[in-house]
Parts: sequence; C-alpha cells; structure tokens
Amino acid sequence: MKTISIITLLSFAIVTISHAQRPSGPPPTPEGWSFTTGVAAFYSPTYEGADEYGFSIFPNIEVSYSDVFSASVGRGARYNLINEDNFKFGPLAKPRFGRDEDGGQGPFTISGDTDDLLGLGDIDTGGEVGAFFEYSIEKLRIAGEILQGFGAHDGIVGELSLMYSDRAGPLIYSFGPRVKYGGDDYVETYFGINPTQSAASGLPVYEAGGGITSYGIGLTLIQPINRKLSYVIFAGYDQIAGDAADSPIVADLGDETQLGIGFAISYRLGN
Repeated sequence: MKTISIITLLSFAIVTISHAQRPSGPPPTPEGWSFTTGVAAFYSPTYEGADEYGFSIFPNIEVSYSDVFSASVGRGARYNLINEDNFKFGPLAKPRFGRDEDGGQGPFTISGDTDDLLGLGDIDTGGEVGAFFEYSIEKLRIAGEILQGFGAHDGIVGELSLMYSDRAGPLIYSFGPRVKYGGDDYVETYFGINPTQSAASGLPVYEAGGGITSYGIGLTLIQPINRKLSYVIFAGYDQIAGDAADSPIVADLGDETQLGIGFAISYRLGN
C-alpha cells in the first residue's frame, strides 16, 4: 500500500480544501454536522521507498461537527480538546493500511503492481492513536502529531510540518516542509529484513532502527468554484532518510527520492 506518500498528500490536500470552501475573510464557525464528498486521484510510488509508480483513486470524504470534531481518510479522526483561534490540540486516530508482498498495493490502487516485495510477507492493516496540535500565525500553520501504532506495527510515529497559505486572486496556494519520525518497531516492520524474509526474498538480513524516516515538501493549488465546490492539484517530494534509506528494500530495489502528484474534486454539503 502506498501508505506514506498517498496519505501525506491527501492529508495536505484536505487541510487546504477546507480553507478553499470558505469565502474571503474570517467566516463564522459552521454549526452542526457538515459532510464533504469527492474523489482524489494519485500518481505515486507503489510502496514507501519504491522506484516504480502507479495510480490510485481515494474517496475524498470528510465528516465534521462545527469546529470541534472531524474524520477523514487522510487526516483520521480528531477532536479539538483545546480549540482556540490560533491553537488547536487534541486526540487523534488514524488508519494504517497494510502492504502486500505480491504487489505492494492497497484497496484504492488501479494500476502499478510490483514484485519487489516478494518474500517479505504481508503487513496487516492497523491503526495509530495519539495526539496532534496546530498553531497558526497569520498565513503560517505549524502542525505536529505523535502516534502509537497497533495492528500493522507497534512503534511510535510522528510528523512535524510548516505550511504557508495565501491567495493569488481566486487561486489558493499552500506549501511547506515536513519531517517524519518512526520508532524502532515501525522502521523494522517496513524496512527491516529478518532471516526468514532474507531466505525467501534473496535480500540480505537487515536490522533497522528508529529515527528520522523522511523529510520533504508539499504543494497544493486550489481553485474554488464556489463556497462548496473546489478543484485541487497537489504534489509532494520526500527524501527517505536514516536506517530506512539504508535498507535493501530502498537502496537495492527502490529509490530514496519519492515523488507524488494528485488531483481532487471536493463538494461540501451543509453549512
């Protein structure tokens, strides 16, 4: 499954789509339930660290209640325990989709199979739970999250990002850097190779440790059609780092440089 590249791109897009569906100036906080639906298409690596690319189509769906709760495929389910104008903090839960050894693909993939992972075994679908924060300073937004995995992996994962957003006429653009951290169990699950996997795949045994797993930058361009309908183009660049980059899965079979691009249509129902 293209878990990292696609979910990162989709999360980045959902954040900025929410701004695109608002009129200029600070709008009143919408009351009650709101539902956003659409579709997002991606071209990205077939698995984290791959040098082969494929297409995927995701449901671009988000459910929210006022400015307190939201749930979506990209950003997970989050509750604003602290909900100030420029600072938000609260619990967060996200899905962590699996990875198949006979293709590396997930349920949203329509093309781009690979046999790189044969012999490494499947990684089950699981989840991650923890906390997030967002701090805004005018056009800048600093966001971070720290999560404990279960099911797919049992490690700690984290992400820190900085996003600048502005308008050029009706067009909204956002861009900024990001860095990701993975604990020992996460990196070992996705990039380590144990003796059994080595014998089955032909790759050397490799024990991976935790640390910074990637750093990169994201860009989003949003064209609002009206208060409810938006078209979005988004792209991302990530460089795999640390023990993850040294893994034979990346160094021998794949590529440290990970690129992705996508297009989304989003329509908001409700207020």
